[in-house]
Amino acid sequence: GSEMCIRDRLYVLSEDYQSAAQCFRVALEHNPNDYKLYNKLGAALANSTEDHTLEALSVYLKALEIKPSFTRAWVNIGILFVKRKEYQKAADAYIKALQISPQVDHIWKLLVAALRLGGREDLVKLLCQQADITVFQAGWREIVNFDDPELWNST
Repeated sequence: GSEMCIRDRLYVLSEDYQSAAQCFRVALEHNPNDYKLYNKLGAALANSTEDHTLEALSVYLKALEIKPSFTRAWVNIGILFVKRKEYQKAADAYIKALQISPQVDHIWKLLVAALRLGGREDLVKLLCQQADITVFQAGWREIVNFDDPELWNST
């Protein structure tokens, strides 16, 4: 109920992400198909001081299983991968978000940041020339060697 929502917000505001995560888990027991709750749980796990990134990733993927067009979950997955210094995976998540919501400006900025952190200035240039997510449609991965780990900065 509304008491749960207030408590969740207080935990998040106080950065008590473990308690917030527990509240979201309880709420999900009552609303197992609430993709937004899964997203909030993922964010609480991703922001907690302990490393819960893999659990957060599986929770975000559960949100996407329920609602595949949920852009915010793809963005959060990208943020999670940037934290892990897995810039190629981050870029891939941002591209998926942009394929759903190409008009959202801040996702473009996140994509450019992930590409730059990953050492892929070539892709930033390509993206800026096209200024369109269609540059990342069928066949582009091979053309730009997106999946070649040698071309990406990594940990």
